[in-house]
Amino acid sequence: MLRLLIVFMAVLLISLHSASARTLYVSKTGDGSTGVSWETGFPTVTEAIESATAGDHIWVASGSYNEAISLKPEIELYGGFSGNENEDQFDLRSWRTNATILDATGLHSTVVNGAENCQIDGFTITNGEGRFTVNTGSGGIACFNIQKMVIANCRIVNNRAFYEMVGNSVLGGVGGGINGNNANVDIYSCEILSNRADIFGGGIALLQGNHVVENCLFDQNFGSGLVVESADSISVTHCTFGLFNTSYVFPSKGPDISVTGTPFGSFKLTNSIIRNTSVPYGSVASYNNVKGASGNGNIDIDPEWRNPEDGDYRLRLSSPCIDSASTEGLSTDLDGNPRPVDVLGAGHDGPGAFDMG
Repeated sequence: MLRLLIVFMAVLLISLHSASARTLYVSKTGDGSTGVSWETGFPTVTEAIESATAGDHIWVASGSYNEAISLKPEIELYGGFSGNENEDQFDLRSWRTNATILDATGLHSTVVNGAENCQIDGFTITNGEGRFTVNTGSGGIACFNIQKMVIANCRIVNNRAFYEMVGNSVLGGVGGGINGNNANVDIYSCEILSNRADIFGGGIALLQGNHVVENCLFDQNFGSGLVVESADSISVTHCTFGLFNTSYVFPSKGPDISVTGTPFGSFKLTNSIIRNTSVPYGSVASYNNVKGASGNGNIDIDPEWRNPEDGDYRLRLSSPCIDSASTEGLSTDLDGNPRPVDVLGAGHDGPGAFDMG
């Protein structure tokens, strides 16, 4: 009887939680009264977050919002809406067409501070300044001491992590675009561009925790594209590291990826393109186009990008990376196009003909 009562109470609590979950709206044309429709939408993302409770979704209409925000636990924040979608038309949003920008210009702050079990999806995150003595030190998105955080369909552009001198100690300066420290961070389908860290991790720094980086582009980051330090595990899949991530020996190229202190074999690199850096020591790498390649499915050859000097890292039809990845991969590429597409005569043929990168 007691067991039945416990089950009943658990189901009731789940039902009450689901029933209380809401969709809140942010729109520059909303009147700010209740936030439960586009017409009554909040004018700022911060106001919507302050009104949100666990389980709520926040939809943000396209536009530029001069804000630095702090997420709450268990909310989901989505950009890319035109501002006309009904609640059952989530799939009509387009984060590329309806640019939704969180811009911290003049605020001298991290743009987004993460929270437990949150998702941020469909934003351009730009002009953040991470200063350790003021906030968490990351420029774009800071994920500190978080069990789970998802970042998807975002452009992380032109953010910087500054270092601070506190007495004789150097603090901050880590993770210009994203900093995940003692956190489990999953990053999907993002562009990590033109970010800088004064110490390391210009694009992304992931320190401690379990991490996934999938279907992402890294380019023009100063202080390396991706730095992994003392992580428990990390998987990098279907990523492209462009030609112009730089170290601090300017204008040298790379390292695209730097890995230290991570257990041997806990870094898995699959179906990716890295031309400025060799496979990180201790990683498990397969089906990549990477310098000094050896091992299962890896190659070391010009990937034949269309126009990398202008940031176009799509593959030419003659690219050796086409249909040369593993036989399992993503359902869409970074442009949202369906994958795989089998190019007859290139790589391996059939339903599992995925591309590298």
